[in-house]
Amino acid sequence: MKYKLKFQFDDYKGYAVITLLKEESLEELKHDLDLGKYLLNAEESTLEFSTFQKYNEKRYRLVLYKNKDTRLTIEGTFNSTHDLGMNLVEAELLQLKEQKPVMQAQQLSFL
Repeated sequence: MKYKLKFQFDDYKGYAVITLLKEESLEELKHDLDLGKYLLNAEESTLEFSTFQKYNEKRYRLVLYKNKDTRLTIEGTFNSTHDLGMNLVEAELLQLKEQKPVMQAQQLSFL
């Protein structure tokens, strides 16, 4: 499934297009511990996302934009409260997982 995830903090915003194996609601995505991994592998995005280590803790950096010259950098940790999901405001399903056509065997009979 292809999703467009929209992140926002005040007037700063950005989006990322990601692919998931199964359908998830906005609330499920907000608490999904793999949200950072999805953002790192985004197909398209207007935000910046990266991860790094600090004080033996895995952290993230999310950059959202107000316009092309004004940006906001948010840093947080990957923990049980999942700070990253707090800025996720919308998850739009763009495309269902591609269904491959099933070939049906045709039986030929000869008289």
